[in-house]
Amino acid sequence: MNAIFKIWRGDAKGGDFRDYTTEVAEGMVVLDAIHDIQRAQAPDLACRWNCKAGKCGSCSAEVNGMPKLMCMTRLSELPLEKPVTVEPMKAFPVLKDLVTDVSWNFRVKKKIKKFKPRAPDAPEAKSPEHAQQLEIYVAAARAMFPGTLVEGQLVYAEPENLDDRALHSQR
Repeated sequence: MNAIFKIWRGDAKGGDFRDYTTEVAEGMVVLDAIHDIQRAQAPDLACRWNCKAGKCGSCSAEVNGMPKLMCMTRLSELPLEKPVTVEPMKAFPVLKDLVTDVSWNFRVKKKIKKFKPRAPDAPEAKSPEHAQQLEIYVAAARAMFPGTLVEGQLVYAEPENLDDRALHSQR
């Protein structure tokens, strides 16, 4: 079966969507289709990926308008009768095609203090405030890369909202 992918091509100055048709097979994820398109039709298509296991967040992109990990987004879960749109994450500046500048994540990571757990029997360790602070810390620490999975939920942080601890997610 063939599917059409509308992939955003461009850089910080601008760009547009281009259509690519590729064969899809059972078990494929969006990243597999992107690699097939790179191999056969667009060897200059820029795409970042690393683990292909849903752990690193490197392959984050917006698929059909929703933030997703391309390595975890199964084509069988998408409506392939319509073109599949793939574009860079809107939360970060575009470098080229699907690659964004995530250097902000590394700058923020340097500001996060190392977590030192309290003894389980410490009075403040049992307070609701401590539990809430711990939850915020863990979510922020895991959101250093866009598309990080936190308890099975895709999470990304928008740079302008980090001070407000506003974490945006999409199941």
